[in-house]
Amino acid sequence: MLVRPNTLENADGNKRILLTEFEQRGANLIAGDMYDHESLVDVMKGIDVVVTSISSLAPDSMEQHLEGEVNLIKAAVTAGVKYFIPSEFGGDSRVIKNVGFDLFKWNREVDSR
Repeated sequence: MLVRPNTLENADGNKRILLTEFEQRGANLIAGDMYDHESLVDVMKGIDVVVTSISSLAPDSMEQHLEGEVNLIKAAVTAGVKYFIPSEFGGDSRVIKNVGFDLFKWNREVDSR
């Protein structure tokens, strides 16, 4: 499981508990930077499936979400990953557009790239 270095180093409270539970269930937590293409490719080599869970709900983080998601996709392609499941995979971002808040705006932007 790729986790931001800052998250691994500074997680506390519920986030620390959640990371510990992942480890106890067999997850291998790897510090990684979703903006460093080569390190992502190295981590993804031999991986069949990538599931992302980048949060894009905070308006000030949406551009970062877009850049990170695109970087992950490009690295997955380079590494030969067979399946890539993007963030907000619970709905079809090509169809859901007018629900008050455009939760899938950035997913459609990723799709267009």
